[in-house]
Amino acid sequence: MATLEERQKGQSCLDELAAIVNRCLIRRTSALLSKYLPVKIEQVVCIRLTDIQQKMYSKFIASDAIRRTVQGERSGKVSLSALSAITTLKKLCSHPDLVFEKMEAGDDGFEGALSLLPEKYNTRKVIMPELSGKLAVLDCLLAVVKATTQDKVVLVSNYTQTLDLFERLSKHRGYQYVRLDGSMTIKKRAKVVEKFNDPLSSDFIFMLSSKAGGCGLNLIGANRLVMFDPDWNPANDDQAMARVWRDGQCKQCYIYRFLQEQ
Repeated sequence: MATLEERQKGQSCLDELAAIVNRCLIRRTSALLSKYLPVKIEQVVCIRLTDIQQKMYSKFIASDAIRRTVQGERSGKVSLSALSAITTLKKLCSHPDLVFEKMEAGDDGFEGALSLLPEKYNTRKVIMPELSGKLAVLDCLLAVVKATTQDKVVLVSNYTQTLDLFERLSKHRGYQYVRLDGSMTIKKRAKVVEKFNDPLSSDFIFMLSSKAGGCGLNLIGANRLVMFDPDWNPANDDQAMARVWRDGQCKQCYIYRFLQEQ
């Protein structure tokens, strides 16, 4: 542990270095821009699981696979890792469609889960927002924004599977949309962003993968942003939420953070 004299010397050296660096480095934080930007309203929306999600969730965490994972037992059958189990639960909280393949295959924790779904359920046909608390709220939010305002919306998720879900919902409701994920080239990305930011563009929704475009992207054409699922690193969420509230924005901004509650 450093002595008081050593800490004082270290602070003195740090101050000297900062004085030298500040002569040639300009550092601007979002706090500076906040004086000139419109008001930003951030809302945390706590959403309950639907009955179907709750039953699947309870069935999964009570399964033998989870018990083996928690207890660290070793057996002939490969058990889930804790991280994989948490990721699966995050997807289930978004919509049962995202774990449908696991249900079909009867994977660990999803044995017999298909029986909990509605009769004639098919993920390849019409999407059912009512099966998910989050998607039902998003569906309602988009409908209200579309019917009562001229605003555009950015939908952010950590998973491309969830972006697929947004696409299906948008097609079902007839919303114009664009999508940006890791598969899009830099050149095409710039064109898509420029078109979306055009006030005359008919695009209503911008679907964004937080890993592909959560930093450095200017989406001031929209003034509403939905964080559909939280990232492991809160800093990534903060970066993604700053896509609409940034230099050039003229409208009041609304940020909706969807969180699941039991």
